[in-house]
Amino acid sequence: MTHIILYLGIIQGLFLLLALSLMQHKKDTLISLNLLIACSVLILFADLLSINHPNLKLKLYRMEETIPLLFGPLMLAHYRSIFISNNVFKQWSTYGHFLPFVAFVLIYLSFYLQPMELKSAYITARRTNGIPASVALFAGFKGVHYLVYMLYILHDLKHQKKRSDLNQEAIHNLHGLSAILWFKVMVLVLVYGVFILQVMGFRVFLDSDRLGSLVLSFIMYLYALVMFVKPKVLLPQLKAQKYLTSGLTATDKQRIFAKFEATLNHNKLFTDPDLTLQKLASLLEVKPNQLSQVINEISGDNFYNFINALRIKEACQMMLTSEKSMLSISMDCGFNSKSAFYRAFRKVMGSSPSQFKNSQKKVTS
Repeated sequence: MTHIILYLGIIQGLFLLLALSLMQHKKDTLISLNLLIACSVLILFADLLSINHPNLKLKLYRMEETIPLLFGPLMLAHYRSIFISNNVFKQWSTYGHFLPFVAFVLIYLSFYLQPMELKSAYITARRTNGIPASVALFAGFKGVHYLVYMLYILHDLKHQKKRSDLNQEAIHNLHGLSAILWFKVMVLVLVYGVFILQVMGFRVFLDSDRLGSLVLSFIMYLYALVMFVKPKVLLPQLKAQKYLTSGLTATDKQRIFAKFEATLNHNKLFTDPDLTLQKLASLLEVKPNQLSQVINEISGDNFYNFINALRIKEACQMMLTSEKSMLSISMDCGFNSKSAFYRAFRKVMGSSPSQFKNSQKKVTS
């Protein structure tokens, strides 16, 4: 059963690597995530070798033990590529986090180069005498290493939620990201709790290494899958950088938006076919980019989509209370053509005007 789970894990990991490579997003965000998945696949592959090909596993014995030292730095690089820098892998400070991995690879190099007989003797001694102190210490170091990175990212996420350039949807998504990371921390504590019991000589049903590789890989795959299917959930959309220097306070934004709505509803100004952002900003006595910012941040939509939504709402009312033609209704609501009206109607209502009108007749009949 275990080898089937490992096979499925490897296949899923390879599929996600292919799927993520087709995504159009920040380059460093995808590179760091792909490397995290690749590391998970390598660890699962090493577990599979130990079951199906023990001789081959013996040749590669302990080569996968240093891979967990990559998870923390790669997760940090992934996190920074989302919130801090688009060029995280062009910064030398990023590579400093990989020094523990390089150091332990060099330390283990002499072991990797040993002949098969010595490796086999080491494994036999380990089974007889239990887990060596050096192995236990290194395993503990790996756990603490990863835990420190996770806690650092979680701590920084608290500050990110207070950023002025995040909308409410992005802040909500940050809570989801925090939940995933906290789940990782809890799994990590569980895995190393099992490992401590093993070191103390207790017989444990689950192997800590295999438990850790399976569960942490599953969490990483789940994270990558959500990013592929619905990237906005895990990649909070920052407001445009041009807004960062607008100088508008939260009170200013609410005041402008209230005045914006009142002006639109006065004499149904939104039905004016010549209405533009610049014209409305002039009426409100604010700058066009400030009005655009307020609409985007409070409504979550841009100016033209917001206006079209009001026009379609008005059109729906007219269809139910008048016998005018669709062309007349579209013109009365501010659309310059029937085709533009139909496109906007389908986008807002999810159906054509005639379908909407027929459905309403069935409801009232």
